Amino acid sequence: MVNNFSAIQTPTNFRLVFPEDQGRDGTMVRSVIWVSNTLDTLGWKSINILNTNDIMAIQLKGDYGNLTIFNIYNNSNNSNSKTTL
Repeated sequence: MVNNFSAIQTPTNFRLVFPEDQGRDGTMVRSVIWVSNTLDTLGWKSINILNTNDIMAIQLKGDYGNLTIFNIYNNSNNSNSKTTL
């Protein structure tokens, strides 16, 4: 969700996780992940995908091991995300 000021709105009771390179190269951030506030911050971490605002990832850890979740924006005009992965 983007508001009238081109800022990403975060739903109530969630944390916004965005690429570490956000805004550094002037490109729009097109991939974010919202993490519930009910998840202990020691139970997950963000994973930085270098040089892209189109891929975001987090890794959950627990008794089950680790689970990595990716959110990928696929631009239909190029294969940059595929190349980055």
